[in-house]
Amino acid sequence: MLSNKTLNYILNEMEKEIKANSDIIQKDRLAEILDDFNYGEYEMTFEYLFLELMETEGSKFTMGRKTALKIAKLLERDKEYFYDKDFWQKLQDFVDEREPIKTA
Repeated sequence: MLSNKTLNYILNEMEKEIKANSDIIQKDRLAEILDDFNYGEYEMTFEYLFLELMETEGSKFTMGRKTALKIAKLLERDKEYFYDKDFWQKLQDFVDEREPIKTA
């Protein structure tokens, strides 16, 4: 179970990502994402949101690699899935593409 502090952190980050992409994600899909969010289905919200970001040309990735992977793990998206059995790998590929790991 997540602490209130952790949950608030997750909700704040997801809300910022949703707002940053609300004009890009198809209206019906955005409505589903918001419904999940408003009903407290945060795992579903996160997965569906990022699947949309991966598939939508011009999507903005504001959360950053470290935060996205941290939240995914907190929501156990590295172990479970709702929409896509390959979500964890796809998420890793997506964030690595958008914000490559810097090597010295």
